[in-house]
Amino acid sequence: MASPTARVMRDGQVKTVMSRDVVKGDMVYLEDGDQVPSDVRLVEAVNLAIDEALLTGESLPVKKKTDPLPGDPANFTVGDQINMAFKNTTVTRGRGHGVCIATGLGTQIGTIAKEVLASSKAQKTPLEKSMFYLMLWLLFMALVLALLIFALAEFDFSDTSVFVYAIAVAVAILPEGLPMVVTVTMSFGVRHMAHQNAIVRRLVSLENLGSVTNVCSDKTGTLTRGKMVVKKGWVNGQWIEAEMGVDPNEPGKVWALDTKEKRSDGNLISHKDLEQEKYQPLLQALQVCALCHTSALTKSPEGKWVATGDPTELSLLTLAAHFDLTKQSLASVFAFVSEEPFDSSIKRMTVVYECQNGDFMCFTKGAVEGVLSRCGSYMFEGKRYDEITEEWREEINKRMVSMAKKGLRVLAFGVRTMRASDLSKEQKERIRNGEDRDQVEKDLTFMGMFGMYDPPRAESALAVKTARTAGIVVHMATGDHPLTARTIAKLVGILKAPIKEELVMVAADFDRMTDEQVDKMESLPLVLARCSPSSKVRLVRALHRRNARVAMTGDGVNDAPAVKSADVGIAMGFGGSD
Repeated sequence: MASPTARVMRDGQVKTVMSRDVVKGDMVYLEDGDQVPSDVRLVEAVNLAIDEALLTGESLPVKKKTDPLPGDPANFTVGDQINMAFKNTTVTRGRGHGVCIATGLGTQIGTIAKEVLASSKAQKTPLEKSMFYLMLWLLFMALVLALLIFALAEFDFSDTSVFVYAIAVAVAILPEGLPMVVTVTMSFGVRHMAHQNAIVRRLVSLENLGSVTNVCSDKTGTLTRGKMVVKKGWVNGQWIEAEMGVDPNEPGKVWALDTKEKRSDGNLISHKDLEQEKYQPLLQALQVCALCHTSALTKSPEGKWVATGDPTELSLLTLAAHFDLTKQSLASVFAFVSEEPFDSSIKRMTVVYECQNGDFMCFTKGAVEGVLSRCGSYMFEGKRYDEITEEWREEINKRMVSMAKKGLRVLAFGVRTMRASDLSKEQKERIRNGEDRDQVEKDLTFMGMFGMYDPPRAESALAVKTARTAGIVVHMATGDHPLTARTIAKLVGILKAPIKEELVMVAADFDRMTDEQVDKMESLPLVLARCSPSSKVRLVRALHRRNARVAMTGDGVNDAPAVKSADVGIAMGFGGSD
C-alpha cells in the first residue's frame, strides 16, 4: 500500500511530503478525501467536515470552525474541539489549513495507543484463582507425604528406593490431567461461541463471561444501527411520523398524526395522497429532500437501491424515495441549474432547478435558524401566509426544541418560485452561473422540518432485558450528546422511569470527580455522554473498585483502552474498526 502523504508549507511553497515527516509548526493543508497527518489547530475552514468516528465512535462528520472555544480546555472532549483536526481522521467535505501542534504519540490517536499499552493486566478469573490455590494445596500435601515417607524410613537416605517412592507419591497426588480437562471443556465453549458468530481469543475470557456483573457498551454501531432515519416531521402545521428502514430497500410507513399526535392506519400517507391539495406542502418538502443534497441514491442492475454519501442526507433521500421522489423520477419536471453548497457559517445549502415553463425553483435545506432567517412566508394548513410574525417564529422554535429533546437532529426546508417573467436576461444568467446566492436565498416559503436519529438495533432492547433479568447492570458510554444518549437508553431499556439525574452524566463532570468521590456515589451512571477514551477506562476501573466483573463492548479505536482494561473485552468486528 502507498504511504500516506501530506501537503505542508515549506520554503514559502506548498509541498507534498510523507506524513511521517510532518513536524510541529508545519502549516498543513487539507481538502476533501485527505487523511489528517497530525493533530492540527485550524486557522481556515471552508465548509470543512471531518469524519472522527475513529476517535469518537459517532458516524456523523463534524463541521469544523476556527473560532476559539469558550471554557476550560481541560474539560473539552475530542467531540467538543471543533477547531481541531486530529491525526488519522478523514476529510469528508470542504477544505482548510492549520498549524501542526502534535505528532506521533503526542496526538489524540497516540494517546489512545499509550493508554492501550499502559492498561493494567487483566485480573485472574475465579477459575484461575481456584486452580492456583488447588495446586498450592496439592503441592503442600505432596511435600507432607514425601516427608512422612522419609520419616517412616527413619531418614535413611542411603536407600534410594525411599527417594523413588517419595517422588512417586508426590507426583501421583498432582492431577497432571486437570489442565487438559479444563482446556477441552473450554474448547467446547469456544465452539458454541463460534456458532454465535463470536471468535474467542483467550479461553479464560469464556469463564469471565459467565461471571460478568456489569456490561459497558458503546452506542453508535453497537446498540444502534450506525445510520440515520427520519423519525418525525412538522410540515404545513401538522405532525408527521415515519417508520423507515436504514436501507432504502426496506419497507417504510408515514403517518399524518391527529391533534393528539396519535397515529392510525387511516392516517397512512401514500404516494397517491400527495396529489391531494392538503398534502402539497409535504410534497414540496419531499422534493427538497430528493433534490437538495450531495449524496447519491441509484438503482443497481439487480433493481435495488444503492445509497452513498452523508448519513443525514441519505435518511432524507430514503424518505423521499418511499414516495417515489428521486432525482431520476423528477428529471422530467425539473432540470438542474446551479447549486449553492452548504456553508457552515450560514448553516444551509440551496439548489436551483428550472421548470418546464421556464420558471426557476429554489430548494433550500439546513439548520432551522439558517433557513428561517431567509424566509418571508410560511405554509400552514394548506394556506400561504406572507409574513412570519414573531409569534410564529416562536412556534416554529418550540416545535424544533420538542424534537431536539427527543434526541432528533432537526433540519428545516424552504422553497421559492422565481417567475421567468419577473426576471431579466441578466438575472437569469447570474442564477444559471450560481453568482447571486443572496438574491436566490431570499423570500423563501418555510415548508417545515424533519427530525432524524440513529435508531436502536432491533435486538438491542431484548439483549438489555435479558441482561437485566440475569442481574447484569448495563451501562452506555458514548461520545454523543446527552439528550440523544438519554433517548436511546430509554428506548433500549437501560433507563427506566423514574430516571434519577445522577444516572445520566456528561463525561466532563465525571472526569472532574476524584476516585474517592466516584466511590462514594450510590450507583455509577448508567449513561455517560460525550465520552473520551479515558472516560470509558475510568468507568471500567470504578466498577473494578466495586468488585464488579466488567465486559466492555466497542467497535472503534476509541474503545480500545476500555476494551483492554475490562475483564472481558468484546470487539464488534462487523462494520467496526481494528
